[in-house]
Amino acid sequence: MRVTQICNTLSASDGGPARHALEVNAALNDLGVDVQLYAAHASTDELTTVFRQRSDTFFREPKAVRGVHALAAAIRSCDILIVHGYYLRWAALAVAIARVEHKPVLLMPHGALTRYDRSSKPMKKWLFHIACGWWMNRIVRFVVATEREARDLREHAPGAQVRTVGAGASGAASAPSKELHSPVALLSLSRIAPKKRIDLAIQTLSLVRRQGLDATLSIGGVGDIELVSRLRALADAEGVTSHVEFVGHVEGREKELLFEASDILLLLSDDENFGIGLAEALVRGLPAVTTTAVAAASGMSSSFCPQIEPGATETAARHVVEIAGDYAPRSLAARGAAEAAFSWNSVAKRWSRVLQDAFSEQQRRTTKFHDTNTKNEEQP
Repeated sequence: MRVTQICNTLSASDGGPARHALEVNAALNDLGVDVQLYAAHASTDELTTVFRQRSDTFFREPKAVRGVHALAAAIRSCDILIVHGYYLRWAALAVAIARVEHKPVLLMPHGALTRYDRSSKPMKKWLFHIACGWWMNRIVRFVVATEREARDLREHAPGAQVRTVGAGASGAASAPSKELHSPVALLSLSRIAPKKRIDLAIQTLSLVRRQGLDATLSIGGVGDIELVSRLRALADAEGVTSHVEFVGHVEGREKELLFEASDILLLLSDDENFGIGLAEALVRGLPAVTTTAVAAASGMSSSFCPQIEPGATETAARHVVEIAGDYAPRSLAARGAAEAAFSWNSVAKRWSRVLQDAFSEQQRRTTKFHDTNTKNEEQP
């Protein structure tokens, strides 16, 4: 069984979909599944460089797919197609080509069809639905990371085939035991985008310091320059400029060092289809304060991963102080729960079952088609 994966780019600025596609590729290849990853658009090489350097997993070099002919060739070469993304012209084209070539399609929308995301730019998304979304929903088998996303997707596309496979986080095996730093090191690690609400992380830092806890905040990630400027101005207005550091994009060893230097993750987003940063922090023993809108926090204990209502910074600050006051056992609990919940090997096995089911169904359809044609030819 040969599998082709296609994602939009492999740039760090593309956020979760790019990283997730690389992780899925590596995890499935580790299981012995023949998977080749392609990027539909040129991108910077930050993520692939880091993956080449990893020793914990097999790395198969991604390829570029440029133009319709190259896209069609990549699809013809496989038995099953995996598409990462939804509201993308090349994604609709890939699904159409796969349909013509009789290749089953697994599509991971990465939150594009959640209630929250559908409310953004609704006119453009409605036009996409009218043009091609309605038939894509009937053709593909959707694969999602969380049950919450599955529910939202079924609401949008009743009758769609949806499977939940979860998502993983790498790096747990080599993480050392954690001890609380002084001052307490808070961390925000995500794309810098409006829905990530990094402004709330800065305000939480300010409230924590007013309560007498010496703390700092490191903000990792890249994003809109104007938003970064507004966040810097907010830190100045809150009087915490000297305690906030914007560290930019981090990968590989730099990212591990940032985790090691941090104590508590703040992920106060308005919406997170999964929240890979949360999973990565927890498996390294960082407790977190997050919101009810972060799907990856579902099932995690409030002792090391309390969930607050979006915008409740005073509650967030209270949880930070509580975690800092009882840090060691909460750190150990976070690591143990996350290692069980976010194992890439377990996620890859679920992916493998979905792939095998799709492959087997396509074989049955092909056999039935050939049998029908043979009977018709035998009739006088």
